[in-house]
Amino acid sequence: MSSTKTPSAGDISTVAADYGLNPKYPRLISKPELLERLGVSYPTLWNWMRCGTFPRSRQLGGKVAWIESEVEAWIAALPVRRLEGDGW
Repeated sequence: MSSTKTPSAGDISTVAADYGLNPKYPRLISKPELLERLGVSYPTLWNWMRCGTFPRSRQLGGKVAWIESEVEAWIAALPVRRLEGDGW
């Protein structure tokens, strides 16, 4: 059976480099955009950040934002879902 390990925040920079996701000028993602992209609630996202399994947000004025390349690297590092008949 395959592992369903969620990538840790420490793995993000390595994965980002592997996928060429280190832009010269990083794009920031707002909370509403991130929640829509991931399809999870803010309490879930908050829990992931507290556990160290999701990149921490950055303060931007009175709001929070995430660096898009870190989020993309986290998504790219998620385990591939096993399908029936794959023979893994």
